[in-house]
Amino acid sequence: MLIVIRTPHDVERTVPHKYVVMAHEFGHMIGLPDEYFGVHSNSTMAKLRLDNVWPSTLRSQTVTTGNKRLRDMQDGFTQMATQANVTLPNLISTTTTPKRPEARYERQKVDEQNDQISQRKQQLKNTFGQNSWAFKKYRDTHPYLYAPPTLSAISNSIMHSGSEIQKAHFVTIWSALCKATENHLACTDWEIVPAE
Repeated sequence: MLIVIRTPHDVERTVPHKYVVMAHEFGHMIGLPDEYFGVHSNSTMAKLRLDNVWPSTLRSQTVTTGNKRLRDMQDGFTQMATQANVTLPNLISTTTTPKRPEARYERQKVDEQNDQISQRKQQLKNTFGQNSWAFKKYRDTHPYLYAPPTLSAISNSIMHSGSEIQKAHFVTIWSALCKATENHLACTDWEIVPAE
C-alpha cells in the first residue's frame, strides 16, 4: 500500500517516511476501530476469550460501558471477524493494571505499610513537633512505598500501537467482497490469507 501526502510549498513541515499513523488512519477509512480503548462490547469480549488472544495476566474481566459508538463499532468488527473466521487483535487499553492475585496482594500490602508510616509520623509530629529530631529522622528513613505500577500496554497491531497489519484488518474489505459477489459466490469462497 502506498499513501502519498502532498504538502504545500509554503508550509514549513515535513511528513516523515514510514509514518505509521498514516496507515492507522487509513484503517479507519476502511472501517476499522481503534484497538487501544479496551473492550466495550460483550460480543467482542466473548470472541476474545474464545480466540484466547490476551495473556491471562492482562485479560480484562469486565467490559467498559458508557460508550455506545465504540460498542457499535466493536460489535460490527467482531461480527465480520467471526464471519471471516479470523481472530481478533488485542483490543486492550493503553494502560492496564496486572490482574494477577499477587499484584493485588502487593498493592494491598503497600497500602497497609503506608498507613502505618503515616500513623507513626502523625504520632511523632503530635508528641515532639514537626521540627523535632525524632520526627525528621523517622520521616527521612521511612519514605512512602509504591505499589507495582500500571503497565503500558502495547500491541504490534497497526490499529493499536504497532505496525503489523493482521488478518482481522481485512475484514471490512472481505465483507465488501462478499456483498458485491453474493449473487455468484458464497462468503466462504473468500478467505483472508497472510501475505507471503
